[in-house]
Amino acid sequence: MNIIKRFVLSDMGVNSFLLDCNGKTVLIDAPAGVNRVTSYLDQNDLKLDYVLITHAHFDHILGANELVAAGYIKEVYVSPNEIEMFTDNSEAGNLGGKYGLDIKFDGQIKSLEELDTVSLGLEVAYIEGHSIQSAVFIFNDEKIIFSGDTLFKDSIGRSDFSYGNYELLKDGINQKIMNKEDYKVYPGHGFATSTTLEKNNPLLG
Repeated sequence: MNIIKRFVLSDMGVNSFLLDCNGKTVLIDAPAGVNRVTSYLDQNDLKLDYVLITHAHFDHILGANELVAAGYIKEVYVSPNEIEMFTDNSEAGNLGGKYGLDIKFDGQIKSLEELDTVSLGLEVAYIEGHSIQSAVFIFNDEKIIFSGDTLFKDSIGRSDFSYGNYELLKDGINQKIMNKEDYKVYPGHGFATSTTLEKNNPLLG
């Protein structure tokens, strides 16, 4: 896996990553502002093969339908327990309604369980507590983790939503991210960190 480019998109400053995974072009998260991604794809003659969603909060999925409408993709992959959340705009779903957003998606929403992770060199882990079932994308050969909004530099994700749970979030991070020795971590917002640095994160104690 190679990181082709990191995009910081939307007013929420969402990190969206374009990857080369064994010859397949993969986008992690599709926030508003994905026209910057598609412009890059066009300029570099790249075809988008997969869109993987870390979690179905509105700020990470707002641009997904634009990718479908423009013909770049036909489906996105999300955690199995967040398929319905993707188009549920309530506070028990993607939270879009709270911000006056009515998120629609005209493509297919597929479970990450249907993804051929082996061919992409990818491991998927699930962590509850920030969203219903956030996905963390782990590339063991490169010692790189895309953590979405579970783990940040010097912080962790919010757990004050209706389905939030601090203990589940903390335990999931410790068991599925912090068990990796000296992995670089790219979060859904903000700067990169590492499992080594986050060993001193007081929120994980």
